[in-house]
Amino acid sequence: MTRRCRFNSVFAGACSSVNLTVEPCSTGFCVQNSVAARIRIPVGLQNMPLRYARNRELDEHWITKVSSWIAETGEVFVYLRYLFNSPTMKFALVKSECDLRRLVELSPNGTDLTACKGAWLPIRGVVGRELIARLREELPSNTECVCVFTQSNSTEHLILTGDGWCSVPVMIAELREHEGEQVAIGVFATGKRETISAAIGGLDGPR
Repeated sequence: MTRRCRFNSVFAGACSSVNLTVEPCSTGFCVQNSVAARIRIPVGLQNMPLRYARNRELDEHWITKVSSWIAETGEVFVYLRYLFNSPTMKFALVKSECDLRRLVELSPNGTDLTACKGAWLPIRGVVGRELIARLREELPSNTECVCVFTQSNSTEHLILTGDGWCSVPVMIAELREHEGEQVAIGVFATGKRETISAAIGGLDGPR
C-alpha cells in the first residue's frame, strides 16, 4: 500500500554528543559506540547524524508511566519508529505491563516508542460495508487517520503493521483492498491527547 502521509514527531530536549564510529559490515555500514549496541546503517546513509540524548532514553520511569495508563484504560496504543525508517513504522496495542516490557525488549537500539493514552483506535472490526459506513459516519472527512491491521501480528504477537492517511476518503479507497481483514482505526491526534515517547538506548537520529 502506498503511504499518503508520514507521521512526524519533534524530539524534545537537548542532545549531548558522543563519539560514533562507522564501520563497514556485511549488510552496509554499522555504527558502534559505548552507549549503543551495533546498529546497521543502510548504504548511502552512513554520514547521517546519530546522537545520544540522556533525557530521551527509555527507562523505568517511562515503563511505570505507561503501565499506569494500561491499568487505567485497559490498553495503550504504541507506535514504533526505527532509525533510518528501517523497518518502516510499526504499531502495538499493549494490554499489560508484561507485554509492554516484552515490546521494549524486542525493540532494537534507537527505536522511538511513543505511547498514547486513551481510546485511540475505537473503530474495530472486519473491513467491509458496515465498517466503512462507520468510518464515514464517525470520522470527519478531513481527518488524519491511522489504521492498524490487528491480525498482522509478528514477533510474538506484539508488533503490528498499519498505515496512515490525511483524509478519510483516501483511507476508505485504499482499505477496499483489505476487505475481510481485522483492523483498528482512529484519529491520529497527537497534539490533543497525552503521549510519552522515549528512545531505546537514548539514541536519536533520522527516522
